[in-house]
Amino acid sequence: MINNIAVIGAGAVGSFFLTGLSGKDNTHIWAVASSERGRRLKQDGICINGTRLIPEVRTPEGSKGADLVIICVKYGALQGVLDDLQVIADDHTIFLCPMNGVDSEEIIAGRLGKGHILHSMMVIAAERTGNAVRYNDGVIPCIHYGLADGFGSKEDLEEVTELFRRTGLTCKYKEEIITAIWNKFALNISTNIAQAIIGTNYGSYKTSPHMNALGQKLCDEVLAVAEAAGITCTFDNQRALKTLGTNNAARFSTLQDLLAGRHTEVDMFCGAVVRLGREYQVPTPFNEFAWHAIKALEEKNDGLIF
Repeated sequence: MINNIAVIGAGAVGSFFLTGLSGKDNTHIWAVASSERGRRLKQDGICINGTRLIPEVRTPEGSKGADLVIICVKYGALQGVLDDLQVIADDHTIFLCPMNGVDSEEIIAGRLGKGHILHSMMVIAAERTGNAVRYNDGVIPCIHYGLADGFGSKEDLEEVTELFRRTGLTCKYKEEIITAIWNKFALNISTNIAQAIIGTNYGSYKTSPHMNALGQKLCDEVLAVAEAAGITCTFDNQRALKTLGTNNAARFSTLQDLLAGRHTEVDMFCGAVVRLGREYQVPTPFNEFAWHAIKALEEKNDGLIF
């Protein structure tokens, strides 16, 4: 039974777990942080939809032997927490990394092995300002999870399913979890990226033929790479624009990061498409342009170019 849960990363995704699993039946959950980050979390906490939460904070060493570790850091920080994961891991520790890329589990497995890693992703729409997170109306935060070939075990899957059942955390089990992850990956690239470069809201994809075309071209390259890799990806961008409940005013994570002067996760999005495109000999010119454009905007934010 999963009782002790460590969460690394206290942004929008980490806050979903820290609030959703705190104080629930036979669960003990804490945030993993050291030094200055840990001090700020203990002092300021997290403000979630206007409600302040002060989580328990432990160091990686103090988290040794957790039953479940949920990794919610930004993609650019993933390599930097691998040492911490190795410190925390015990023989039975299960790992979930609900990022919205397609290779985080493989990165973690490169250090810890595949034996206790379950695949997952988040459906979430939120805006973060400092230590404040506000979830957008129209999208209920939810973790999608499942078992991929060569990763984890049925026993790990059953334990996580039982945890979510007894705590009431909003979740969906996906038998075809890799397809679900790639569908969300295609959605993110088709909506996150052009918006970040142009600086518009989500509704612009519906009203501007130019924004729509940019989003579709980026998405088409994801679908082509998935097909070449033998991965089933069923995402339909035009259908999504008509059916998603996302608020038209929404600004997604890449634009939020740029506006806040933070580095983005464009390496997880366009960077991965370009890398996989080269591996499978699929042209990805729109994603390559977008990667360079957003990297240049990061340099501008950093004061490196004017």
